[in-house]
Amino acid sequence: MFYGVPSNLRDVADVQRGVLSAAQLAEAGLSRNGLTSRVRAGHWQRLYRGVYATFSGELGREAQLWAAVLACGPGAMLSHQTAAEVAGLIDNPTELIHVTVPTARELVRRAGIVVHRSARAGEARHPVHLPPQTRVEETVLDLVGVARTVDEAVNWLTRGVGRRVTTPDKLRQALELRAKIRWRPLLTELLSPTPRASCRSWSIATTTTSSDPTGCRAGHVRPTSVSTAAADTATGSTTRTEP
Repeated sequence: MFYGVPSNLRDVADVQRGVLSAAQLAEAGLSRNGLTSRVRAGHWQRLYRGVYATFSGELGREAQLWAAVLACGPGAMLSHQTAAEVAGLIDNPTELIHVTVPTARELVRRAGIVVHRSARAGEARHPVHLPPQTRVEETVLDLVGVARTVDEAVNWLTRGVGRRVTTPDKLRQALELRAKIRWRPLLTELLSPTPRASCRSWSIATTTTSSDPTGCRAGHVRPTSVSTAAADTATGSTTRTEP
């Protein structure tokens, strides 16, 4: 139950799991004194500078995610591992919340938040999903771009297709829109509708004891196809450790 939320913000509070920004509250007509009194009385919590929970007690995961996005300002969205979490690419939340903001925005450090900047933030944002987050294809390619090994990079591709949250065609289209990305020639070949016989895309041999966040080890790539690897993942024929 949210306490003392202005009537014209109740619907917004419901969507944002009770987390509101100071800018939203001011626009709704709440005075600075009204905000401060709610915090001092223990009815509200200050989560970050300019971000408040309109309730006492523990925050749920969605409230935490909303707080991180609001703390990073207009145009901010969940990305990387955190966008993977809400898209169903990974099963367990990461300790740090990853947020992407437009390149023009000044970076401000916030506890527990990793902030990325992107010149394509507007294009990368999903048009309807909330909290604001990158499109699934952008999320996969963001994670490919920061992968430490080629195995890890390819595993993100097969994971996205195997969990049926995207397709090779959509990933290929998203890849074509990126000016820079690691392993582009390989990724282009893997996502091609007609890969060369020498490549035919790849699958990944994983291990349940791997400490790698995607559950794969370097040097375990073998020829096959992204679609075949994804099918193996979907039917459980590939052993993997979820990040």
